[in-house]
Amino acid sequence: MIQSLIVKWIIKAIMKAIEKKHDLKKIDNYVNKPNELDKKVQELENTVTVFNKCFDNIEDNIKKFEKDIVKVKEMAHKPVDWLNKIEAIDKELKVLKNIVSTSSSIKDKFKKIRRK
Repeated sequence: MIQSLIVKWIIKAIMKAIEKKHDLKKIDNYVNKPNELDKKVQELENTVTVFNKCFDNIEDNIKKFEKDIVKVKEMAHKPVDWLNKIEAIDKELKVLKNIVSTSSSIKDKFKKIRRK
């Protein structure tokens, strides 16, 4: 029992001498306590999690917008072919102009006949 106590004291003394010589407390503090790099890594991890949340929100919004686009396409009417409508209106106007011009020429003929 005394021998075991003596061995423990000797080992403790040797450990203290090694700690003083090699300054093991600084190494222990460096290893076990957070240093600058650990703090920066933690900050980067935090920013990465924030960005991941933002990207998740963006992906969710994109999915919602795609669903809304599908709904709008379903509700929207078919596109109007304006060129064909304009051409048809032009044809009708030409026909009406011809009718008006022929009717005016007919009116002139009737006026001439009445004058006589």
